[in-house]
Amino acid sequence: MRAWPLLAGAAAAGCAAATQLSLPLGVSVVVALPLVFVLPGLALLEALGSAALGGAQRLVIVPALSIAIDIVVALLVNFLHSGLTSRSWAVALAGVVVVTSIVACFRRPEARVRSGAFRLRWTDIVALAVAAAILGGAIVVARTPVSAKQAQGYTILSLVRGGNSTVKVDVQSGELQTTRYRLLVTGNHVVYRDTTFRLAPGAELARRFAIASPRNAIRATLYLAGSKRPYRHVFLR
Repeated sequence: MRAWPLLAGAAAAGCAAATQLSLPLGVSVVVALPLVFVLPGLALLEALGSAALGGAQRLVIVPALSIAIDIVVALLVNFLHSGLTSRSWAVALAGVVVVTSIVACFRRPEARVRSGAFRLRWTDIVALAVAAAILGGAIVVARTPVSAKQAQGYTILSLVRGGNSTVKVDVQSGELQTTRYRLLVTGNHVVYRDTTFRLAPGAELARRFAIASPRNAIRATLYLAGSKRPYRHVFLR
């Protein structure tokens, strides 16, 4: 039984435990780098058997395999009840490393191919460059805002009965641009009418009105400016 893979598992567990703490950003990045780019691929490579691979091949395969494991683990963790967070992802990665490290410990040792000095072949250099380009492209794509041409905004209209025969109407805009509305609140009579008002994305309009009787039914209807078709409608018994 080889004991050194257990060190990789212990290191992964330590990194995952460190990510649960409130550490400075720089320290968190240093702790997360081996857990994300080295330990998963290294442990899996040893569990599968990699005696025939040289140092140059490992230099390319370990980070590429680690990134592949990162993606698969992230997809699986996303379906859990807790969802995908940095902490749940780190714990899951550490679990994968620990399990594969244990498998590597009990794997029968293979005869290693003896090699001379550490040498990089041109194919290794090309593979490493391609892996770096893919990783850089993924980072650029992840940080680039996606066009919102197909996105749709929304508006929330709520009506709440308060004390002392009052009612509160609230309009919250989640639209993608500043939007003009018309608001009509009625009971036995017109309680409130606003011809037009504007709300920027994320803005809110709240109004409180007195009503004649708390037993009266109240209706609030919201229109987009220039339209006679109700956009939002709330009925309060």
